[in-house]
Amino acid sequence: MNASRVIDTFGGWGGYTLEEAVSLMNLHVVKKEHFKKNKTPDIEKLGYIAGVVSLNDEIEIIVKFHEEMLQLTKEAVSQQIHIIPDDDDDDFGI
Repeated sequence: MNASRVIDTFGGWGGYTLEEAVSLMNLHVVKKEHFKKNKTPDIEKLGYIAGVVSLNDEIEIIVKFHEEMLQLTKEAVSQQIHIIPDDDDDDFGI
């Protein structure tokens, strides 16, 4: 089985594809519980996407915060994390 076939299979389950997960690397994030539109969160509340892992036939991302590290599926990210795109200057009223 070639690598692109495996990646297509992972993506077919609704999780991240390898390309999608890698494209998120180094983006800043904040937990949804700390996210407020037009308000800059405390620096301690910001994190970043630090890595990508493939476990149990699913691609997950590693999110690093000041005092914790999380390993999350795409579904968990959508429920728990707000990803701040590079061009998302208006999200915090900056």
